[in-house]
Amino acid sequence: MLRHPNHGPKKILVTCPACRHQQHDYPSANATYCQQCGERIPLTAGESPRKARRAYTVERRTIICQHCHHELQVHHEATAWQCAFCSTYLDLRNHQLDRETGAAISTYGDLEIGPRCLFSGSRAEAENIRILGRCECKLQSRGSVTVGGHAKLYGGAEGGHLHVSTGATLYSEGPLTFKTAEIHGKVETRQLTISGRLQIHADGHVATHRLAVGEINVHPGGKLLARVN
Repeated sequence: MLRHPNHGPKKILVTCPACRHQQHDYPSANATYCQQCGERIPLTAGESPRKARRAYTVERRTIICQHCHHELQVHHEATAWQCAFCSTYLDLRNHQLDRETGAAISTYGDLEIGPRCLFSGSRAEAENIRILGRCECKLQSRGSVTVGGHAKLYGGAEGGHLHVSTGATLYSEGPLTFKTAEIHGKVETRQLTISGRLQIHADGHVATHRLAVGEINVHPGGKLLARVN
């Protein structure tokens, strides 16, 4: 039996008590969040709205939905968010891994892979990533990747900025691709691509079979062993 296309839950118009922004949401939910300022909006009849506060007091940050690529303003305290355009739930939590795990992680928070952790999940995507252990999949960061210990990557990494701390080492079997890089420790990889500036500091050491770089700055005492494209 074919169902009428109008059957099914319909959205209702709700008004934010804080900034008076209007939006459509499903009435079956207990509450929703304002897409403009992040204020919680109760939808159940028995729950009274909280005292409205000025919209400018609500701290927000901007993210891009990884599914529909629309820009969203999310509440700074939220641990999850539903995209207003494609209804996908997005993880906003920080993740700290201290032991072996195979869970796939895709978050708009930060990710830390501890020194005793072997991350074997199929996906590791976060805002900023700090790695001290091992990772089998490719690391994907929208911000920075920081190496603070003896890290080993089997799938490589990409992001905005690569920072290898003093005394830290990074060995990568997969390619490393970043906009900028600052090396205080040691990096060994088959392929290193830095579209902007690569800085190798006094104790820094970079060894790669293939280097593509926009600009190189090797400080006195720093070492670079590479074939430059």
